[in-house]
Amino acid sequence: MPAATLRREARDGGVPVSDLASAMDMDRTTLTRNLRPLLDQGLVALGADLADARVRRALITAKGGAAFVDAMPYWRVALGFVNRTLGEADAGALHDWMDLVTPAFRADPSEP
Repeated sequence: MPAATLRREARDGGVPVSDLASAMDMDRTTLTRNLRPLLDQGLVALGADLADARVRRALITAKGGAAFVDAMPYWRVALGFVNRTLGEADAGALHDWMDLVTPAFRADPSEP
């Protein structure tokens, strides 16, 4: 969910796309492709870094922030369903397992 991670990672002026990709455990080109629908809808914007014009910074727009807030009740319902279906202990174990195996799927397994 790029918008949720972007909302968490971005501060004033947004976050460099490469940093956001790293936080989401994906390569920059994949993230850029995944951001396209959000950009097209005006939920996310890309801009140049003030210190380095070669760096693109992503930021969530006011429209994107409002959409995120509107979506949270639905996310909570879905999360509650998963926790009830799996049980909170198994849902937590699933998250732990995903954190454990994710490095195996990186292009360079030595990356943090």
